[in-house]
Amino acid sequence: ACIDFGFDHLNLDRIYGAAMPENRPSVNILKKLGMTPDPHFNVYNKDGVTPFSINRQTWQKCHF
Repeated sequence: ACIDFGFDHLNLDRIYGAAMPENRPSVNILKKLGMTPDPHFNVYNKDGVTPFSINRQTWQKCHF
């Protein structure tokens, strides 16, 4: 619902998520949502957190 809101109501082109690599349940949820690791988004990299993202086009393909 939050990702739908971001794309449909806030008109975002990309949505980001992040998880510690050792937190497998959180990483798995991000992957189930269709998110993939995003090496270009490096805000969290300094803390060892893996950034993920999904764009609008990929979201629509996965969830419609």
